[in-house]
Amino acid sequence: MANKTTVVGQLKNLINKTVQIKELVKIIKSLDSLQKKNSTILKYQINPYDGLEMTNFINPSTGDKLVQDVSEMWVDFSYQRYLKLQPLLDRLTMTNGELLPARASVINVRLRSDGTKVIWDGLRRAVMSGLKGIWQLPTLCFPHTSEDILEQRAVEAKDFSAFNGRGMESMRKEEIWKADYIAQDPIALELGDVMRSCNIDVLNVLCNGGWSIGGFAVFYAYAVGNKKIEVHYLQQASRIIQRAFNTDNSMSSYLLTGIALYLKTVHSLQQKCVDNKSLYPCEYIDDLDHSEHDLSDLLTDYKLTEKSQGDIISPAETGKQEESAAFNFFRFVVKESITDVKTVKGLTDIFIKEYGLSKDVFFQVLDK
Repeated sequence: MANKTTVVGQLKNLINKTVQIKELVKIIKSLDSLQKKNSTILKYQINPYDGLEMTNFINPSTGDKLVQDVSEMWVDFSYQRYLKLQPLLDRLTMTNGELLPARASVINVRLRSDGTKVIWDGLRRAVMSGLKGIWQLPTLCFPHTSEDILEQRAVEAKDFSAFNGRGMESMRKEEIWKADYIAQDPIALELGDVMRSCNIDVLNVLCNGGWSIGGFAVFYAYAVGNKKIEVHYLQQASRIIQRAFNTDNSMSSYLLTGIALYLKTVHSLQQKCVDNKSLYPCEYIDDLDHSEHDLSDLLTDYKLTEKSQGDIISPAETGKQEESAAFNFFRFVVKESITDVKTVKGLTDIFIKEYGLSKDVFFQVLDK
């Protein structure tokens, strides 16, 4: 038995080697925690292809049956991506350890002149099936026309590249969400609810007449992802933007999340003053007491100076775009309602510290 680090290392060491599917399955099954922690992954499953008419189909190119034993087939890691352990296990976990034939589709194979059958597309599906003890899978096998093994490898590499990379259109995150939403995925549905409450729509999925949003991945992170923020801050921020930029029909995700972050920060600062736990002078914090409509009016005034949404999200510190937008919202919009110079300077320092920003990035702005 082996630990995860050992198994991952063994899989990485297969680069530039040609390995049989059964050997890959053997390496992964040596994982000592697999039986205990991922028992559902290896639970018994009857071969879903048994009894199907396709098992009698014959490939006219080779004379072989369409459904073949993939355990003896090979994978050439001179052009294949190395096998990542965790994503592979995650894919089985997502289906509760069940192999789904519709998703497995067919395994694409090339027959080399030495009789070797090499999988050029479907490696992970073949390995996942092998982990379940299901070796008989539908395949499409085409013989090489060249007799030279190196030329055959080059052809397989071109097949692999054309099918998986070059020339392929990658899916945007919003397109993946659209499919997940139709599939009734819980997180996708939750995001749909957040979007409705913010009067936002993407790819016309919700058909609610909502605004579109640029930078979907950023919005996703704050709505349901790893930066999740309370939804009412996103709702408020969206209303503020839509009132001010009422002739637009799209909003920047950086501006939306930036304003939401600003609202949350202000609420936190005010609450600490109420609880007598503030690290900053509360007379400064008191000047941030604006209603939602007050902020909409201030943003409208800013827009009337021929400014756009994009003007608020720049400059931005690398890796802190949302925090930068939150700070810029204060600097360019909110501070116009504060007349005391000392208070403005104090609040500027507070937000810089709260967001972990570097003054150097905003130096020219701060110097105005």
